[in-house]
Amino acid sequence: MRYAALMFLCLFGAASAMAQTEVADTTQVTDIDEVVVTASPIVKTAGGYNVRVVGNKLLTGKSSMQFLSWLPNISQQNGVILINGIQANRITIDGRKVTDLSELRSIPAEMMESVEVKYTADADILTDNPGGTIEIHLKKASPNGFYGSVQAGWSAAYKRGAANENVGAAFCAKVGNLNIFESPSMSWLDLVEKASQSIETAGMNKYADIMERTKSHAFRNNLGLNYEISDAHSVGINWNVGFSGGNFDSRQHGTSDINLFSTSKTFNNLLAVNYAGRILPNGDRLSVSAEWMRYKYTINQTFSTPGYDNPDCDYSSDFLKGSIDYQHSFGRHVFNAGGVYNGAWMHDTQSYAVAPQTPGTRDDVDATAGMVYASIQGQLGELKYYGGLNWQINRVKATDAHTNTQNAVNPTVQLSLPFGSRRNNQVSLIYKHILDDIPYYALSERQVWSDAYTYSIGNRYLKAPTEHYVNLLLSLLDQTVNLSASYSRDINTIYWQTFDDPQRPGVTFSRPVNIAPLDIWALSAELTRTFFGCWTVKGIARIGFNPENCSLGGVDYKGTRLRQYYSLSTSLNLQHGWGGSINAYIEPTYRYLDRTYHTVWQMDCSVYKTFLNNRLQLIAEFTPLGRRRRLDRYSAATSGSKTILTPVQRGSLQVVWYFSGGKRDVNVNMQQSTLQLREIKDDF
Repeated sequence: MRYAALMFLCLFGAASAMAQTEVADTTQVTDIDEVVVTASPIVKTAGGYNVRVVGNKLLTGKSSMQFLSWLPNISQQNGVILINGIQANRITIDGRKVTDLSELRSIPAEMMESVEVKYTADADILTDNPGGTIEIHLKKASPNGFYGSVQAGWSAAYKRGAANENVGAAFCAKVGNLNIFESPSMSWLDLVEKASQSIETAGMNKYADIMERTKSHAFRNNLGLNYEISDAHSVGINWNVGFSGGNFDSRQHGTSDINLFSTSKTFNNLLAVNYAGRILPNGDRLSVSAEWMRYKYTINQTFSTPGYDNPDCDYSSDFLKGSIDYQHSFGRHVFNAGGVYNGAWMHDTQSYAVAPQTPGTRDDVDATAGMVYASIQGQLGELKYYGGLNWQINRVKATDAHTNTQNAVNPTVQLSLPFGSRRNNQVSLIYKHILDDIPYYALSERQVWSDAYTYSIGNRYLKAPTEHYVNLLLSLLDQTVNLSASYSRDINTIYWQTFDDPQRPGVTFSRPVNIAPLDIWALSAELTRTFFGCWTVKGIARIGFNPENCSLGGVDYKGTRLRQYYSLSTSLNLQHGWGGSINAYIEPTYRYLDRTYHTVWQMDCSVYKTFLNNRLQLIAEFTPLGRRRRLDRYSAATSGSKTILTPVQRGSLQVVWYFSGGKRDVNVNMQQSTLQLREIKDDF
């Protein structure tokens, strides 16, 4: 708890500084709104808020990914965007689903116009967690006008060499009634990591120094077209294509010398079409969409030591989605009703190149998820509300004719009420029950090795979890201070359990299983404040309490686990185009069932300079201090520990050029694409 005390002292100090500067700085009245990254007041909704960000100083020198962390109740942890401490389940840009967060890293924050945040998903979304949604709207292009950006970056890591190079662009235009969005990007990775690993089992102790090198390349392009047939009707198409490939070389020296060499390729192709328009004179709206996605993944793994099967895997899947939504408005209320269908056909083949005596396998899985829903939202006096109800059914059929069918009725309730003399405080209550979407990726039973002693394999018999989620949120001083308390009860939680390989002593593998119900309690505090009009500080303290009461591998896990996370971020925007930021976080050691995650912490810094009337930006980022992860895990007969030894220090340089033509006063509407293959992976 000493970390909690330290962070709350930082938050208290920032609050004290705020009180001391309130009288002297008369701009603080407007700065309260600027703290939440808008020069205009935030529009609060029943389950979140809308915020206009154009012209805010915090946009400069940041990517869209980095900027989101400065919004109220949003943070990032391990490369994932969190809303109230829970992973966001959907992020869109002008209605298009973000299927890869690298897109947010390639779009500069200064292209953003507004952001809408919902603390939990609406009733019309098939989801696998109660986390909310983020809808990003980019600046607007006028008829026959355009704007965009081109950027290139290079990074290097201490004792790891040139780690990454990337180039990308984002382009918005309007030609007549046709809106265009184009965002291509390419990246190259050459990363060297050092680690140590120890394994203890009955009568055997193994120690190894590991040298891992990853070389890869990736390309992604997102094209969105939307044609405005009239003021009341529009059609759109979105095409998202991406591929990546690379090599992974793991060399282990110690008790035994084993080399693992892997080559992999991934291809993703998404096509979505949409119609939206007013169908009745009273303004009733109808939207219909259809989407198809093809995902292919191949990996070939070869060991230098006999006794391994050298698996070759070929995985492909097709996803089809259709949805329809009807909307009717009356007074201050909006009614929605509709349906969603998801179909998936997955084929997984595994063969063995060096051991023909080991039979190959083929898994075919057909999955269907369907849902009908209805919702109503609006305002009664000062009380803003949202109420939704959906009925969902999941059906999975595997190769052996095993069929798993689940269905549930899922209510969603969101209420918010302002209070205080200026009505700049708000209390919100959210309840949601969900039946998770089908865990597609975790169903595949292919065998993938991460090193010579560890591999993972899926489980076609998984059930989708169900969850009750309650969140009480208190926002003070126009969301300068946010306090949150949440509770969730997870049934059939998917956990990657560790097992002993029956044929190889000391080798363990992880497999996703459904475990006993879990209760999770969490408290969080967030403070954001701007001083002197140029220096913004944001502090987050989050504590989770996880009571455990289940058995894995014959071991009973009981007691309450404590998980903590603290961060402190500062952003400085000076005159003459200079600025920068310092961000630090710490996650103390915590245990979760058969695994122990040891303390990690890190400090990141950046400096930027703008030229040519802000059209050119140079951004330098570096990580001077930090501690890498150590992970311990246990099975019935084996205990293992892996520590990343490579220093955390790294640096990068980014160049961004902005261009434009015409005015920027007409909205750019884009087709919504929502299909995504969410990869449920092990983290060892």
